[in-house]
Amino acid sequence: MKEGKIKWIEQKFVEQVQEHEKKDVQFIEEQATGYVDVENQEDGNLNNIDDDNTNLETEPDDSEDEDNDENDKQREYMRSWAPTIYFRAGKEVYNFLGQEITIQESIDSYGATIWPAALALCRFLETSQGHQHIDLLDKSVLELGAGTGLLSVVVTLLGAKLTATDLPEILSNLRYNLNRNTRGRRRHEPLVAELYWGHKLDEFFPRSTHQYDYVLATDVVYHHNFLAELLVTMRHFCQPGTILVWANKVRYASDLGFIDNFLRYFEITLLEELDDVRIYVATSKTLEQRDDQVQEMNEEEEDNYDAGEPNSTNETGNNAEECDDTQTPDEAQVDKELQDLGRPAEEEEEG
Repeated sequence: MKEGKIKWIEQKFVEQVQEHEKKDVQFIEEQATGYVDVENQEDGNLNNIDDDNTNLETEPDDSEDEDNDENDKQREYMRSWAPTIYFRAGKEVYNFLGQEITIQESIDSYGATIWPAALALCRFLETSQGHQHIDLLDKSVLELGAGTGLLSVVVTLLGAKLTATDLPEILSNLRYNLNRNTRGRRRHEPLVAELYWGHKLDEFFPRSTHQYDYVLATDVVYHHNFLAELLVTMRHFCQPGTILVWANKVRYASDLGFIDNFLRYFEITLLEELDDVRIYVATSKTLEQRDDQVQEMNEEEEDNYDAGEPNSTNETGNNAEECDDTQTPDEAQVDKELQDLGRPAEEEEEG
């Protein structure tokens, strides 16, 4: 009798695992093809296995007390093998440009959730003011930190030739959301590409072949350790004629430090402020404009010195340190920006 009960429990366990494996395969296929069976789709925990296995069927309670210890061991065995980490986060549905946009989110990283600036810029782009200042039809557009792809979808539906970039672990969900919401409705095929800020930009994105009308960035400035790399990346892609559209919510003191450095290299105009999100357009300063700015800063320092105020150190102009000949242009520029932000260059090393 004891042996028969153990076999019955094992059979129920196998049936449970097979069912969850089937759901897991279905989810992977949805991610790869973009097809979702909405009627039969279930959100939430794909296992749906309670920690105490209360969803397992039970036999009529005709067993003897001496079987209890063995049954407990079998339940513990099943708990050790039951998958309990797979989770599908809920979907968010938005309406932009008269279209319903469904975004699959994840709890894995910052880049897998929708941030306020993306929503704000999407709202702005569908207004008459947005159309007037940012014309994306048939324009070549690069998006930095595309995340879930909500802005990517809206930009594609507006007729842009989009390249959406982010870290490798973000791209699968980004590609899934972008394809499922634009298939059959897009004017140009969107591209998805891996991009590490400040890393081998000249090698993977040479300026001669990667020229864009617009560079978009939303909520890319927050409390992270790669603000200098971000600034280098913005400068790399913003060639003469390129318009940078940057939407962000100021949250930390480090954000203000980034803005100060940003203003050294870009001419910036505030277009709109929506729900504490500021939407800017910016263009790279010419060499003459930067030289004039350096001269003004030097004159201001001289005035402060004459007035008896301490002379602040500045890495621009003649005080700039020479670059290490062993560094690539990207690495040297990142080190320079790290010094401007007050962070030792050694901290920028990434595994």
